[in-house]
Amino acid sequence: MISRDLGLCQECLRRDVIRKGSIVHHKVEARDDLSLFWDVDNLELACVACHNKEHPERSGGEKKKRTRVNTVKFYANNE
Repeated sequence: MISRDLGLCQECLRRDVIRKGSIVHHKVEARDDLSLFWDVDNLELACVACHNKEHPERSGGEKKKRTRVNTVKFYANNE
């Protein structure tokens, strides 16, 4: 994965900036879809600044808003 991304931050490259990447980032977070955790196509190299923008809670900022998935809960009755 690091060799595939040539050691460069992929988010910076999308903005035409060349910066060394040092963190492997999941495009789709593991808590959203655990089946993609080891999927190489879901991983990209990111620099610390870009990774902190994606995860502000790790650098002391507010957590990103999570989209709520509609769920139906079933409860047993006493009958």
